[in-house]
Amino acid sequence: MKSEITQKYNNLISTALHLPHPRILINICSHGNEILGLDVSEELKKVPIAKGSLTFHIGNPEALRQKKRFIESDLNRSFPGLESGKHEERIAFEMMRYIPYFDYVIDIHATVSGMIDCLIVEDDSQEIQSMTSVCNHAQTVLHMNATKGSSIFTATRLSDRIIPSLAFEYGNNDILTTKKTTEDISAIMRYLGVFAGENPVRNNTLKQFDCYEVCSKLETDITNPLIVNYELIRSGDVIGITVDGQEIYADCDFYPVLFGETNYRTIFGFKARKL
Repeated sequence: MKSEITQKYNNLISTALHLPHPRILINICSHGNEILGLDVSEELKKVPIAKGSLTFHIGNPEALRQKKRFIESDLNRSFPGLESGKHEERIAFEMMRYIPYFDYVIDIHATVSGMIDCLIVEDDSQEIQSMTSVCNHAQTVLHMNATKGSSIFTATRLSDRIIPSLAFEYGNNDILTTKKTTEDISAIMRYLGVFAGENPVRNNTLKQFDCYEVCSKLETDITNPLIVNYELIRSGDVIGITVDGQEIYADCDFYPVLFGETNYRTIFGFKARKL
């Protein structure tokens, strides 16, 4: 007997088969405590579709219902998933079947790390560059190679093509972040022809970072509160403190990314280099 999750995705796939192209998937609430995507989706639904289709997908509805980041494991670290694995692994397994029916994927997140207006990508195709170029609120593009193979982007890497995909991480669950995220996704939709209208012209240059490695820690370790994301850390600088007060030192020079994210239990954040 098929599981409830499998039956759900069989139905979703049946619906996706009949959608007009370009098919855009907006994935929201992969983390149940990141409700920003709900507000953004409600705003985007108000805009008439000029061409193609826009589908909104709640990644982890049970975690959303319980107002928790996840039930058993972080969904955005559970790909490619397992058919009979943990709750999030089963969702990831089914999303691996579902996502290939779409032409573009946009993933919406919220963050409490103090970082704002950040786009996350894994690939650097001309199409991705064009999509990021119309996002006027974006300040930074993170090339997230440290988590390659475990995030939602895994489902976009097909044998014959890579589905252009990016994630928004513009701030916390608030009105301003909703506004900026909605406006920049709308700009992408205009670029793709899904919404009518012309694209605005960017007036600033995006900073680019390669997040090449996680910076691991114990759950009891505390991040040095003086660290500022994107400001260079030198080898030997203090990046954290152990539960018994011992200082933890950087083992190399790197730019810190997503340091201070309270949802990370076993990593301080990511080590990055400027591009």
